[in-house]
Amino acid sequence: MRGGVVAGLLLVSWLLISGPVQAAPNLINYQGVLTDSTGAPITNAGQAMTFRLYDAATGGTKLWEEARTVAVQNGSYSLLLGSVTPFPAGLFQNDNLWLEIVVGGEVLGARQQLTSVPYALQAQTLSPGTMPCLPDVFVNCYSGPDGTQGVGLCRPGVRRCGSDGLFAACQGAVLPVTETCDGQDDDCNGLVDDAPGSPTWYADSDGDGFGDPGADRLGCSQPAGFVADNGDCDDAEATSYPGAFELCDGKDNNCDGSIDVGCLVPPACTASEQTSINSGVCGDINCLQSTLSPSCLNAYTLLLSCEQTNCSTGVTSTCIQTNCQIEYDEVFTGSTPECAFGDTRACGSDVGACQAGLESCVDGLWSGICEGSVAPTTEICGDAIDNDCNGVVDDAQTWYADSDGDGFGNDSVNLAVCQPPAGYVSVPGDCDDANPDTFPGAVELCDGQDNNCDGQIDEDFPELGTSCTSGVGSCSAGGSMVCIPDGSGTECNAVAGSPATETCNGRDDDCDGLIDNVSGIGTICGVGVCSGGVMECGVSALVCSTGPGGSNDQSSVEICDGLDNDCNGVVDESAIDATTYYLDNDNDSYGVTAVTQSSCSPIPGYASFPGDCNDAAPAINPNATELCTDGIDNNCNTLTDCADSSCASDPTCEVCGNGVCQNGETWATCGQDCHFGLVINEVDYDQPGAPDTAEFIEILNTGISPIDLTGYVVDLINGLDGSTYASFTLTDAAATLPASSYLVIGSASVVAALPPGVVSITVPDNFIQNGGPDGIHLSTPGNTLAGKDSLVYGGIIAGYGEGAPPVMGDDGVAASESLSRCPDGMDTDDNSVDFLLSAASPGAVNGCL
Repeated sequence: MRGGVVAGLLLVSWLLISGPVQAAPNLINYQGVLTDSTGAPITNAGQAMTFRLYDAATGGTKLWEEARTVAVQNGSYSLLLGSVTPFPAGLFQNDNLWLEIVVGGEVLGARQQLTSVPYALQAQTLSPGTMPCLPDVFVNCYSGPDGTQGVGLCRPGVRRCGSDGLFAACQGAVLPVTETCDGQDDDCNGLVDDAPGSPTWYADSDGDGFGDPGADRLGCSQPAGFVADNGDCDDAEATSYPGAFELCDGKDNNCDGSIDVGCLVPPACTASEQTSINSGVCGDINCLQSTLSPSCLNAYTLLLSCEQTNCSTGVTSTCIQTNCQIEYDEVFTGSTPECAFGDTRACGSDVGACQAGLESCVDGLWSGICEGSVAPTTEICGDAIDNDCNGVVDDAQTWYADSDGDGFGNDSVNLAVCQPPAGYVSVPGDCDDANPDTFPGAVELCDGQDNNCDGQIDEDFPELGTSCTSGVGSCSAGGSMVCIPDGSGTECNAVAGSPATETCNGRDDDCDGLIDNVSGIGTICGVGVCSGGVMECGVSALVCSTGPGGSNDQSSVEICDGLDNDCNGVVDESAIDATTYYLDNDNDSYGVTAVTQSSCSPIPGYASFPGDCNDAAPAINPNATELCTDGIDNNCNTLTDCADSSCASDPTCEVCGNGVCQNGETWATCGQDCHFGLVINEVDYDQPGAPDTAEFIEILNTGISPIDLTGYVVDLINGLDGSTYASFTLTDAAATLPASSYLVIGSASVVAALPPGVVSITVPDNFIQNGGPDGIHLSTPGNTLAGKDSLVYGGIIAGYGEGAPPVMGDDGVAASESLSRCPDGMDTDDNSVDFLLSAASPGAVNGCL
């Protein structure tokens, strides 16, 4: 921030209007504008500025200086110069005055020369009580209570000089109003949101959570440094508050109105240290060493020692109360004071050169400091003074040889003289006088020696020799704790193994503390329905989480649905429901049975139906018409010419048994050729396992003319009670059935595989009962005998069936077998004769075995 100052306007002070006008006033009204380096106006409620008057435009003598804190609003400011530092007498007799302005330590531009104003020229002629001013000049004005201007929201206004030379009323001033909860100091008392009716808060100077009842304020919300509780009896002492621990220190710590009543010596352990002890996180004292203070650790060690000595059968409250109450109180609850605040007791000795002193009571314990005492010194031989205060003047004492110079002597090498011989000391107890690092009170090192001469070796290192491990994961190795070379501590001597490459095996091979963190884990993976997974460890290698072997395996057996179900990147390959296609070189819709491919969609050069016995001749296939005189099996049923029943009507092939009733044949003379009408030709009522998905009933027109199917119904009969459990109207398949044609009632999978041109009725899977006896009955229009047919299997049902039941049953022996009329269409009105177990051939000539 630095900006130019708009030229100030000089004006006599309106503060002098109450007296007679005798001389120019002693205040200067000054207005200006402050901007930053970009020209933007500055707003600052506390801008530091300094104003100086010199007797020259540059250099010269400083005649006056005044430092001010100025309120700058949108760049503008106004103040009365001389109101803080009065102008010296006779200053304005000098007609060569220059004003210099300093903002933030920087002088703003050149000095400005002060000049006269019309009021100053007319000062002797104006009448008393008037307030002259120059037009458009303004002065600050404020009518609020003293001390509120510039506090909170309160700001001064301005009075502008009119064309009449008089100041107008004050405009723009912001005065105090009633405080509200708006986050501002509305009443300009220096406090924000101390609205009437708001909660009372109390100053908490010592931060103990309790406030001073004599230092309160209102506040819509809790002010910083204030609390709601006003129960603090000493807000300058953080240890004094309601509920505090009453110390024996001559103060009312718990604010109950009494001093030191029921006071205790504080426990050695703080609340947080007690929590560490009771939490059980550390299993032994060694673990707690880094957590507890020395005083707490010492007290807790004494408590543990007492419990180990006296509570061998178990640490119980009874055992502690009986044997270790003092040690327990020292750690957790505090102990009974030894003395009262202000108590003193004599200490020291008045024997010889010594002088007794006084020991004071501090917080319920004797301080251990003997104030004012003179302690014993080494006896000086020949000075006739009992320097060591043992009651004997110049007495001889025992001195001990100190060969290693550590201040402790060898007990076995000593002299009894008054003054110590060279190399001798007064303190014995050195257990190794050849080692200056070994003496009573020395730091015990881990070195296999008794450094502090207490009769124990390495006692400060209880972990020495205990089992330990080094390394993590597969690198972990066992060893024991041994001393480190400098003796300051212990270390594990186990040597960790070498890390290996991390693999998916449930172990931390690379010894980084993480199991199976194999490179590549977490990367996006998956194809087909398994897309969107991440790489993770499987049983022994990385797998995709959504693929085979993954934790969220989405794969399944491949089926014909246009998806990659088994997630191998290929769609619909080797699908379990794929259709078998047969090589069809002659494009006659029938292929070679032995040459197949499975696919979810048709394959060029392959057909859906097998059985082509000559794949080089398109006129030869299972659906071709048998030519009766060419010596070829045209329809691939293994029967040639007249051997094929379709040639029965050919005059050259007339023979009883060819399936055609002609040339005077009757049922009496050739019953197998002369059964006219519809027959139940083939039935498959059971397959191995469940459910039965290939059940069907085949109806054959054995006549030589089409049959109108109106009124024909197939009923399924329950042999237990003779009731009909299902019926099928044949006109649901077609209006008529041509001669030698088939109509099939079957499940969806059967109907889908029927040869072209075969009419059908699709029914649910497993629609035929096979519990036995059961029956199938073909009813004719008007239920007349002509054309009626009936088959009973698994037993006998009265009123149904023809002759005896079939000798063999279709009881799920093989999925490809059925009860079939053999030969095709044969009807002797005896089920046991007409039906044999043969290869299933729905919609085609029965493949009698």
